[in-house]
Amino acid sequence: MPEDTSAPQWRRTARKAAAVAAIVIAVGLALVVLVPIVLVGLHQSSEDRDARGAAESSSIVAFQIVTACTADAVSSLPAGAAASDAGSAFRDCVDEPRGRSFTEILQQDMGSGGVTFAVKTSASATTGGGSDWFAGSGDAGGCWSLTIDAGARAITALGTVSCVDAGSSEPPRNEIDVAAAGGFSPMPFGVGPETSGEVTSLRVTTGDTLEAGDVVAEIDGLPIIAYPGPGPLSSEDGWTPDEDNRAEGAWTRDHAIQHILARLGYYEGQLDGAIGSNSREAIRQFNADQGIDSDELDESRLVWIGDVEPGTERTDHDAPVVTAIYVSEGDAISAGDPLFALGRRD
Repeated sequence: MPEDTSAPQWRRTARKAAAVAAIVIAVGLALVVLVPIVLVGLHQSSEDRDARGAAESSSIVAFQIVTACTADAVSSLPAGAAASDAGSAFRDCVDEPRGRSFTEILQQDMGSGGVTFAVKTSASATTGGGSDWFAGSGDAGGCWSLTIDAGARAITALGTVSCVDAGSSEPPRNEIDVAAAGGFSPMPFGVGPETSGEVTSLRVTTGDTLEAGDVVAEIDGLPIIAYPGPGPLSSEDGWTPDEDNRAEGAWTRDHAIQHILARLGYYEGQLDGAIGSNSREAIRQFNADQGIDSDELDESRLVWIGDVEPGTERTDHDAPVVTAIYVSEGDAISAGDPLFALGRRD
């Protein structure tokens, strides 16, 4: 409507002020209503996010507990155990209560010497509630596969599978890779290619953490000593070539030898990857203490414990954890036979 120019100026001004006031009041009322709604939504979203995070953590921990339990149970099976025995050991671990998490066997493939399972591990969680007006809720989980070799009394394969492909009728809404997040290694860690004899002493058990220089066992009365690195010393895979030992971040097999000898107290020089007179004297002293007359490190006295940072201590988060023992005192052992399996802390 056109402005009434015949009205007095004060009246026109009053009308404009009233219109502005009405707009301000309307905006204020809208803010009074909308701001709490937005804040409530943000708070609820935060609670739900925290609940999903808690559910993720619970499902990962449940995966770790089940796999560690299985590795330990399977390693304790008697010689000549059947695939059905291995399957029963796994089911016993799955059936144990896990608080707010749940592990379900989806598929089973029983063979003559082993068994493979497809499994779903999931969890739900809530946050808030009580004195808090809002309660968050969330669920998470994932599916994975596990293969047990009954003859070897070991988990020989562990991987991730799609929950839908595994036949889950209710896949987790927040599906995660629990196998990768859980950090469990089913790979057995065994003695070197030159090692053989009788296990006369075991120095570790399931749950122990390892660091470089640890004596994990004795074979024929001589110590078997742990060492880390990108691969076994007998393999070239992962190691920096010896000629590049001075490159930044280099870690050659000679670096590893110096590191092992330093941790055992035989070597006090620099870890430079250059085997000089001090390194050779340390090697001779180490070998002499094992009753060996040689200027080369006796690798039959060593066992690889995985690609762990050389300076890792047993109290560090990334220290390897023994999840299964594959031998007993009195067992005969030969080149490549497994001693234990290793995993990581949560």
